[in-house]
Amino acid sequence: MDLLWSESIPESLNVKDYYKYETLNDDEIRIIELEHGTSMDAVHCRLKRVRIADAIDTYEAISYAWGDPNDTAWITCSDAAIKVTNSLLGALKHLRYADRSRYLWADALCINQIDKPEKNNHVQRIGEVYSSAAKVLIWLGENTLEVGEALMNLRDFLRYPIPLFEWNDAQVQWTSQSSFSFRPDHLSEEAVEWLQYQQTAFAPTMQLMMLPWWRRKWVIQELVRAKHAVLISGRYSIEWASVQDALSKLQTPIGLAKLLTAYIRDVFDGKIGESIADLAEQGLNNAAQLADCVIKNTSEGDRLRLFDLMRLSRDFQCSDARDHLYSLLPIASDINQDRKDLLLVDYSASAATALDDNSLLEG
Repeated sequence: MDLLWSESIPESLNVKDYYKYETLNDDEIRIIELEHGTSMDAVHCRLKRVRIADAIDTYEAISYAWGDPNDTAWITCSDAAIKVTNSLLGALKHLRYADRSRYLWADALCINQIDKPEKNNHVQRIGEVYSSAAKVLIWLGENTLEVGEALMNLRDFLRYPIPLFEWNDAQVQWTSQSSFSFRPDHLSEEAVEWLQYQQTAFAPTMQLMMLPWWRRKWVIQELVRAKHAVLISGRYSIEWASVQDALSKLQTPIGLAKLLTAYIRDVFDGKIGESIADLAEQGLNNAAQLADCVIKNTSEGDRLRLFDLMRLSRDFQCSDARDHLYSLLPIASDINQDRKDLLLVDYSASAATALDDNSLLEG
């Protein structure tokens, strides 16, 4: 299907034509051949048609938040012009190699988003795309140096033991959005050390947890299907496996999540703004739910049923209401994965029809 554009192609691209998607066979996907370059160079790539059965472990799949669909930029693709969101543009610029091509998969570019039959077919096979990738690259964004360092130190942050002490004794006072002071007089040595650590670690970690990737529902399936996943913020990266267990333990009744949630409320209330605190709290809670879903759904004995997946992911977001169901069906233990008719994706159906289809739980 041809793309229709309302804007002219920038002269700087040195191309005359808009990119036109070729029709795929049912067993094919597109892979991005991302040409080498530095972070300052324009992005040049090619889309290659491949049979997914022949592409196993030959590419890496990007997991990312789309961002504002109207915030876009032009890139050169197969000697033609195409628009991508600035979120994806940032990922492509940072993920490309300096000396050789890199082979990637990203939904916004590899799926013809205005061809509904193709979109239906590929969304139904997203799990296969991510499980066939050699690695899943979790792109959190370019972000600040402090957020990048918070990512690198996330495991230590999550594992740092929190001492019990009376919050009123600490007399915490925020002097800015990124720093606070406290009174050590009536606190134990452990409490003082913990608060001193938080003076530099807490605010950047909250900024990290506020990033939109933690609120995106599709990331659950993308991580469950991944053989190997890496969290990336700008030039900083860590293995997902290194923080997965620590994140999942946030859900224990007396664990870190409740203490951090209370801490966020106490120190942010009326001083920095509820929206910041709410986003950080939601990010922490979603991270814990995400890690728990991944751990359980990679163990045959503990795999989650559709109802449990929907309950655990109720605070995750989708831009399309139908995706609340479509994103979870392929990983639900009580959905017969051999019944292709139960897994059909149809973006021409209303959200109510998709969510109310009781036949999903039959045989």
